[in-house]
Amino acid sequence: MKKLSGGFSKPEKVKTYLIGQIGKNFSIQDNSINLQGIFECIWSIIHSAIDLVGGRTVILECNDDPKIISLYEAQGFKVLIRHTAIDELTTMYIVVKS
Repeated sequence: MKKLSGGFSKPEKVKTYLIGQIGKNFSIQDNSINLQGIFECIWSIIHSAIDLVGGRTVILECNDDPKIISLYEAQGFKVLIRHTAIDELTTMYIVVKS
C-alpha cells in the first residue's frame, strides 16, 4: 500500500485506475491492432485522468496464464494477487510515472 500510494506511511485509500477487458477480434480479416497500440490509447486516457483527478496506480485482471501475464509484464505490469482458487484470475498493477 505504501508503494502504491506514493510513499504515504499509513495510506487508507489508493486512487487506482482499472483497465477493463483487453482483447483483439480475430474474426476481422487482417486486423492490424496489437497490444502496444491498445496501450498507447490507454496511457493517453489515463495520463489525462491523472492530470484531472490524481492517482498513479493502474490495475487489470487477466487469466492466470503465463503467456498473458508475460505480455502485461512486458508493458511494465507486476503481479499483485493471484486468485487461482476462486476464478483463476490474476490482478496486476503498474505505478504510472508522471
